[in-house]
Amino acid sequence: MRAFVSAINAPGERGTLALAGAAANAAFALGIRLQVVRENLTTALGDEMAPEALDDLARRNYRHWFTTVAEWARTGGRGLEGILDRTEVEGDGPILDTLAQGRGVIIVTAHFGHFELMPLCWARRHGPVNLVVRPLDNHLLDRMLNRFRSRYGCRVLARRGIVRDAIRCLRAGEMLGVLIDQNMVRREGVFVDFFGKPACTTPLPALLALRTGAAVFPGFIIREAPFRHRLVFGPEIPTIETGTFRADLEANTAQYTQAVEDAIRSRPDHWLWMHRRWRTRPIPQEARASTAGPVGASEKSGANRP
Repeated sequence: MRAFVSAINAPGERGTLALAGAAANAAFALGIRLQVVRENLTTALGDEMAPEALDDLARRNYRHWFTTVAEWARTGGRGLEGILDRTEVEGDGPILDTLAQGRGVIIVTAHFGHFELMPLCWARRHGPVNLVVRPLDNHLLDRMLNRFRSRYGCRVLARRGIVRDAIRCLRAGEMLGVLIDQNMVRREGVFVDFFGKPACTTPLPALLALRTGAAVFPGFIIREAPFRHRLVFGPEIPTIETGTFRADLEANTAQYTQAVEDAIRSRPDHWLWMHRRWRTRPIPQEARASTAGPVGASEKSGANRP
């Protein structure tokens, strides 16, 4: 990986972009993950866009992610400050006001744009942020990436005890960033609509908001040009509390997922279409009825509580 980073950096910024473009074209031509991209695009946008438009979007998506890799490779050393200097921030005022009141803040976001820059940009301007991330399977690469993330005091929460640590951070009036756009296994997620299709989604931000009273804001980073970005935060998403915990988990998760969908619709080339987002499918209603116990049994026992 170090050799790869050095090779990309060698030709300078313009040369790095040329390499990224050539690599994107090659990956598209070779069909690397292309079937997954096309399936996802058809699932989400097939009723709204012609096949030729979807194919063009797929090509732009490859260019976006290879450009992101090139940008990331050039952020070592002083290069990171250079790209952060060219990143604008919008909508951070309400978040700063909320933190100043001693209330925790949850930022819900996605693998959208150069998302790894988001916590670094915030931490450099306003102070550290806690991150919920999935560890990489290769522990050496995971350690390398976490060193990058820890610049300016960003903290990566360990997977073990992550809910307990997240609650502690939020009750202390800190900020927590959570990526919510990846497929979950059925036992760990809730199903909410995503582009009109049920998608198994992490309920973690909803659980934390209900437990701690933290404010939830959507945030996404948009590439305006190579090495130039805009970090945009939306208004607070009010937490729905009806008194029925499972329903509240699903309703709030649906709100956050809608914010992700809105961001993707605004810049569809920015999202990670290479991920199998709809892999986990709901159990058909008839199968669910045949395997369920007595109605209300799990609720009476508290089994649906975290």
